[in-house]
Amino acid sequence: MFDKLKSIKKGYVKSRDKPDQSLPYAKVQKRGKWIRRFVKIALVLVGLSGAIAFIKASNVSQTNHKLIAKMKTYDDKLEKASMGQSVYSPSLNRYAQGFFQTYFTQSDNDDDKQKRLKALKKYFATNISSTIYDNQDSQKETYVGSRLLNTFTKNDVKIA
Repeated sequence: MFDKLKSIKKGYVKSRDKPDQSLPYAKVQKRGKWIRRFVKIALVLVGLSGAIAFIKASNVSQTNHKLIAKMKTYDDKLEKASMGQSVYSPSLNRYAQGFFQTYFTQSDNDDDKQKRLKALKKYFATNISSTIYDNQDSQKETYVGSRLLNTFTKNDVKIA
C-alpha cells in the first residue's frame, strides 16, 4: 500500500517537474505589437468618426438656420400678400348681424337700455367694462339692416 502511495507521489512530482509549455518570447512580443497597432488604428478611426459627425452636425445646424430664415421671409411675404384680402365666413356673418342689431337699436326706456346692455355683454370680452357703451346718447335709434361684405386684416386687426 505504501508502495502505491509512493508511486502516486512520484508521478505527481514528476509531472510538476516537466517544463512549462509557453510560447517563445519572440512570438509573444510579435502578438503584442499587432495588438497595440490594432488598438491605435481603432482609436484613430473613432477620433475621425467623431470629427466627421461634428462636421455633419454643424452643416445640418447651418442648413436649419437658413431654412428658418427662409420660412420667416415666406411668412412675411404671405402676411403682406394677405393684407386687405377679403375673407368671408357665414358664422361671422351671423355673429355680425346679431351684434349690429343689438348695438344699433337704442331706446329711451331704461328697461330697454338694461336689456340692451345685457345682450351686448355676450358680444364683448369678459374683461371689458360696460362703461364703454353706457355713455351713448339716449336718443331712440332703430336698426334697419346691414350686410357683411367681407373682412380683411390690416396691422394685425381684423376689420369687417
